[in-house]
Amino acid sequence: MNTLEELRLEAKTRFYHHIISKLNATLQEYNKVAVIAQFQGKFDVPEQVTFTLDGQINHLLSITVSLVNKVPESPYLEELFSNFLKDYMHLVNPELPFHAGVLYLNDHYGSKVSRCVPVTESVSLNYAAVN
Repeated sequence: MNTLEELRLEAKTRFYHHIISKLNATLQEYNKVAVIAQFQGKFDVPEQVTFTLDGQINHLLSITVSLVNKVPESPYLEELFSNFLKDYMHLVNPELPFHAGVLYLNDHYGSKVSRCVPVTESVSLNYAAVN
């Protein structure tokens, strides 16, 4: 492998870990929301995944499947999934745009979440433009 290929692989590996970190940070921030809390701790990086790009992509693909199956349950999950998917697609094809936010849920959800009482999913939310 030449240096340019090694640099690309290293950049993809860093971006993969960035995706996992952002996903876990989102889950931690919104852990009072039942549909988010159900994923807490499920997306940690298995050791064997970090060695190959294929393993990383397959790990993100399994996360994608886990999320997409739950999306109809909540507008929280719909936004989380669409923002996560942007980063996943960018990892697979760097020409595609990535999600620029710090978390996979935008701030307008934070103002709706009570830090003391779990939010019920019947809350009506307005959608803002996705980063």
